[in-house]
Amino acid sequence: MNKQVPHIYILIEFLAVALVLGGLPIFMEKAAAIPPVPTGSYEKLLFALRVFFFALYEEVLYRWYLPERGKLVLKTVNTSLSFGQKVIIECFPLLLFAAAHRYLGIGAVVFAFVMGTMFRMLILAVRKKGFLFFVPCS
Repeated sequence: MNKQVPHIYILIEFLAVALVLGGLPIFMEKAAAIPPVPTGSYEKLLFALRVFFFALYEEVLYRWYLPERGKLVLKTVNTSLSFGQKVIIECFPLLLFAAAHRYLGIGAVVFAFVMGTMFRMLILAVRKKGFLFFVPCS
């Protein structure tokens, strides 16, 4: 088997996840419908679980998977990454995340970009200190 084939699979996987999971929210024309206020205990629990799941999904996708997998894709081609390559690979998920909030207006896009940057910096700082055991170091 050709040694380059696994690198192609990694690239295809990265692009598919970035475009499908990260890119599809960009094309939303309006905000998702606000769910009704949960009344019973069961509905409140389900609502809390949904909020937790979707927040976790965003954090894992935009703050961990896309930047780390992007670095891996670039490292398969080039063993050492330049400063410019690192900036691009860190900004790509931030731009996707910010663009996914465009239906809320320019203020929300700027806010999403700034907060996404702060959360990514927090993840990097915490991981550097060794407190974030479930995020693999690259």
